[in-house]
Amino acid sequence: EIAGYIGANLAFANFLVPTLPGLFEGQRFEAVNGALWTLKIEVMFYLSLVLLGPICARLAGRRGGLLIFFCAIYVASELWRFGFENLAAREGDLFYAQLARQLPGQMAFFVCGIGLWVWKHKVQRHLPWIGGAGAVLCLASVFWPWAEFFRPLGLAGLVAWMAWTRGPRLPVTRFGDLSYGIYIVHFPIIQALIGLSLFEAHPAIGVVAAIGLTLAASLALWVFVERPALAPSSLYRQTRGD
Repeated sequence: EIAGYIGANLAFANFLVPTLPGLFEGQRFEAVNGALWTLKIEVMFYLSLVLLGPICARLAGRRGGLLIFFCAIYVASELWRFGFENLAAREGDLFYAQLARQLPGQMAFFVCGIGLWVWKHKVQRHLPWIGGAGAVLCLASVFWPWAEFFRPLGLAGLVAWMAWTRGPRLPVTRFGDLSYGIYIVHFPIIQALIGLSLFEAHPAIGVVAAIGLTLAASLALWVFVERPALAPSSLYRQTRGD
């Protein structure tokens, strides 16, 4: 079982073998690392650019061409997700729920990100309005199922507002870029602490332990794995928090 788990995840197929026997059984989430399913989606996003890139380049000179193209992908993506989620609810089969999260069910998020970059100068001129609209759409998607269709658009608006709104310069990379490490290790650490009943016995200590252990493990990953693997010319290797 361990070999199968490792093999499936090395092949970016976490959805095939997300659990290990006897580990985290009976918890709300039994997956060893619930973040890993997104790795395959990320790689497939990049691969999709082989097809999307030439199409976007051809449509860029046509008035409204790119917008129509992105809207078509967005709608098709959400229809895929909505259809399989409804099948899962109707048939009681979690396999359909897994299909809903696969491509093209996540393409709405990707084309929103591409759109932000393509039209970033226009977006940056209206950040307060775009951020506010994004917050409203995200909040609505939590309370009303019909509004889930607009969640990718809402998240894009919030991300644009957070990324491009001017604010104080913080030395967030003083000890390196820990973002990927946090993404990779937080889930199994929280799962382990839940398994030890730490959150149930001492919730505040559980939160502090989860944050501390996640940051420590992420720093170790950066120092011993990520940073040495980067090219000497990489900006990340030269960053010291300036």
